[in-house]
Amino acid sequence: ANLYTYYECLTGTGSSSQHTAPVSTETTASTARPDDSASNLYLYYQCVTGVSTTKQASQTSKHNPQQNKLQHKWTPKECTQLLRQPHVSEWVDALDMDRWFGNVEKLAQINRYALGRGIETARDLLVQIMSDISPHLHVSVQEFQFRGTAMHNIVAYLPRAKHHASSSAGAGAVGGLPMHTTDDSFIVVGGHYDSISQNPTAAAPGAVDNASGSAGVIELAHILSDAVFNQSLTLQHDVLFVLYSGEELGMKGSDYHASWIVQNWITSRMRFMLNLDMIAWDASHTYGKSFQDNAILLETMQQYAHFAELFERAAQLYSTLVTVTCFRPWGSDHMSYMDRGFPALLTCNDQCIKYEHYHTVHDTMEYVNKEIAHQVLRMNAAGLAALLLSNE
Repeated sequence: ANLYTYYECLTGTGSSSQHTAPVSTETTASTARPDDSASNLYLYYQCVTGVSTTKQASQTSKHNPQQNKLQHKWTPKECTQLLRQPHVSEWVDALDMDRWFGNVEKLAQINRYALGRGIETARDLLVQIMSDISPHLHVSVQEFQFRGTAMHNIVAYLPRAKHHASSSAGAGAVGGLPMHTTDDSFIVVGGHYDSISQNPTAAAPGAVDNASGSAGVIELAHILSDAVFNQSLTLQHDVLFVLYSGEELGMKGSDYHASWIVQNWITSRMRFMLNLDMIAWDASHTYGKSFQDNAILLETMQQYAHFAELFERAAQLYSTLVTVTCFRPWGSDHMSYMDRGFPALLTCNDQCIKYEHYHTVHDTMEYVNKEIAHQVLRMNAAGLAALLLSNE
């Protein structure tokens, strides 16, 4: 089940514009974002499921006892130094927003309801788009079952160095992943490609939620692949670009992928997961604010605050964004990784579920803001570059 349904079941309303995100515990914005105190989906989720979404800390030792010791917690000064490394600004400037917008349009033309027929069309399209990025990018489809229905994640593997691409095939696969060696560390960059609406069998365009984030993952795959294969840069980690199905049904795709990491005994190699979900909503449609007042949410757990700090600094150095940091994570694909003790960070339009066409048939290209998405992707590209170019 998804939180949109939980809300309607509990309140008897079908208006998505009434949905309210959890209140942030820390904010860098000069003024608070509009908030409705009457509802809190975070509490609704716990009420319906009996499960707290802040349980990850107690699960860390159960699933991955050695993971946290691998993480260096940077000071603000170190964050700035990481972001000032050579090539960071080059990656940021390499973003092609016309290409991003074109991919959003292609996805928004398809009904991507995870239990509908259109999702297969979207899957095949995304496999082709990812495969066209580079012949050296290893693209595969990861199948899993949900209530007897086959669903599919699209996984693209980027090796840390160009020469690894040719030698990884002979090195053997790690849980189906053609890593160069058995101790390769990796970062996951993901976003869900399925969509939902109040009448999903009829239409679920999901332009903002989440064609925008899926296209963002693809764009980051473009610039990182170019860095490795055309510029011959060597990264400190491999990268898995993952497009998930079934997020709107309860994060099914990311849950399967995170479980796959655990089951294949590669937990100690997993460094970080970056989640892109709803990155192109212009709040001025709802609140009458100027672009500068649009904020981006950085959501994680308190013990991973240094990742939020890094991306907050990236936003300050490379974008016009205002950032809002929240340590009460819930309701998107980063949860599947943190539930298993892996550091993860959600980047999302702040108060995104107040988007007036959230989970409706009207979530169309009309409400996709290219410039806001550009600023979000500049932040994400810089943050990823800092992580991938440093041995920290």
